[in-house]
Amino acid sequence: MVRRKKNNRTVANRHRNRQTSEVSRQDRSDISVAKTLDPAQEAARIKYFQLAVGVVLLAFGVYYAKTLFGYIAVPNSDWPAFIAKAKEILNFKVPNNFKRLPLFGMLHIFISNFVGGNHPLLTAAWMLNAILAVLTVILIWRIARQIIGESAIWLSILIVVNPWVIKSQTDPLVEISMIAFSVMTFFFMFRNSNWCYVMAMLASMIRYECTALIGVCFLWDMVHCKTMKRRMLALLWSVLAFLPMGAWLVGTKLAWKGGGHYVGHFTSDRHLGMEYVRYLWETSFRYLLELPAAVKVLFVKVSSQGQADSIKSSVGILYGFSKAVAGISFVAGVIYGVIKRQWKYLALLLFFLVYIGIHMIRHKTHHRYCVPVVWLCIILCAYGLMCIWKMVNFRKAIPRVAVIILQIAVFVCATVWLVMLMRYLPEIKPFCTKGAYLPFAAMAAVIAVGVLRLVFFRAKYIWRDLALSAVICLMVVSSHFMTARIIGNGSHDREFKMLADWYVENTSGDEKLLTTMPHVVSTFAPKYKKYFRHTGSFKKLADANEFIEQCYKQKIIYIAWDSRLGLVPHDSYYKQWKLGKMAPLMQTRDVGPFEFMTQLKVSERRYINIFRLRAMPEGSTDKPN
Repeated sequence: MVRRKKNNRTVANRHRNRQTSEVSRQDRSDISVAKTLDPAQEAARIKYFQLAVGVVLLAFGVYYAKTLFGYIAVPNSDWPAFIAKAKEILNFKVPNNFKRLPLFGMLHIFISNFVGGNHPLLTAAWMLNAILAVLTVILIWRIARQIIGESAIWLSILIVVNPWVIKSQTDPLVEISMIAFSVMTFFFMFRNSNWCYVMAMLASMIRYECTALIGVCFLWDMVHCKTMKRRMLALLWSVLAFLPMGAWLVGTKLAWKGGGHYVGHFTSDRHLGMEYVRYLWETSFRYLLELPAAVKVLFVKVSSQGQADSIKSSVGILYGFSKAVAGISFVAGVIYGVIKRQWKYLALLLFFLVYIGIHMIRHKTHHRYCVPVVWLCIILCAYGLMCIWKMVNFRKAIPRVAVIILQIAVFVCATVWLVMLMRYLPEIKPFCTKGAYLPFAAMAAVIAVGVLRLVFFRAKYIWRDLALSAVICLMVVSSHFMTARIIGNGSHDREFKMLADWYVENTSGDEKLLTTMPHVVSTFAPKYKKYFRHTGSFKKLADANEFIEQCYKQKIIYIAWDSRLGLVPHDSYYKQWKLGKMAPLMQTRDVGPFEFMTQLKVSERRYINIFRLRAMPEGSTDKPN
């Protein structure tokens, strides 16, 4: 009995000790979990992480803007028309046409009051793009993280290094302003701020398509406002935001001359349709992945025709895969977003669909007309990919080990591919000297974000971050090869700046010059603007002799024949301006009454021949020949 009691006491003690041990172990576990999941600490950690990310993106944005500031010395030939339109409005003159909206030019005129230099308006245009670039890279992250989570950090970097976005950044045209003001509209919209109507109003006065943003803001408030008073206020805000555009449309109607307005691009019998979607894919995704062999063909050499054919086939397969992924992910995102009523996603989607719907009914387009929605296209497709992964891995159906193995495989493959591509970066440096370090800056920002996540969240996301960082770096480097081809060394249209310099240095300053781009030449020689004449001002030229007669009649002294249009007889402006009548001037020798002066040469395909028109003998009545 004594032994049994002792044994029972021993068992009881062991049981009590085991319970005490389990309780203390559970307490330690609870304390650990409490430390990990403490809401205040977690919120502070996320706050400081986002602050650090903001600093990284700000630093990258500043470097990006500084690198591309003034990259292309000569602005796009459309830019002076925006300035002229704004000056007409500011001088209280009725515009001669209402094709281009005035706000874009007004912003340049306003900023030009605070900058100096020989051409303050052009400097102001570069300055505006630089400011908006820094702002955009941060705001895209702030918007996209509400759609796809923290992956938006890397995505914002990828968007701004898109080749066509960079091209728009170097050109003082409306695309960058459209991106910035549409991004600001959604930023304030997602914060339920009425400032979204102000941003939408400003965007609408930069380009017509952005008027749709006002409607998106109104629908957003109809969904989220719970009282009739707030809904009526939303209606009032939307009406006020539309007033400037409404006034502009009234002016358009009153000044309507038929056929010459921007709307003519959309009322043609021919429409782009799905062809615009192809342009959109090319602008957004085509150059995100480049095969090392294809890059070698473009910038180095190819050993044989058979190898070239093989590379072409491989590139076709890669592009087909890219189209399939983009299409499937977009459709998946739409289905998932509609079913789950993801209102922020649907707001972005609505504006995206309206924009591409408008451009699908144009009769022609260009890649730069896709640039304003590149950021939306990439975010919407990224959301679709995230939805596909959620469905595939529903309720953690895939074992964690398998997921980690997949992430490691992606990291290794992307890294190997990246290293193979980076071998060719020195080869393209001569083609894009000033922008040669832009991909390295972007990769540094990507890596810095990965390091920050490791510091703030330890190894919790390490394999996912490594895989994602490697893929983004691969896409950044792949995109740079196309960027180098598009922007080059910034010599686009530089011959017209050379023409302005030549005129200032070699003429008396009161002699008339005939050129296809007098508005661009005037940018660099504004003092002599009234002496520059447009080639298109000569109407109904039957032959070259009539062209000569017109030159004498308008007292033209110098004629600048440029290869920009002179070598492309299929161009619509070549036909419209009757440039065929000037075709003999492509020769670098005297032609009839035209005395060859000099050639301003940028490359084999870009140059200007300058001729002086000999004075007609006094009293002569013979027609020039």
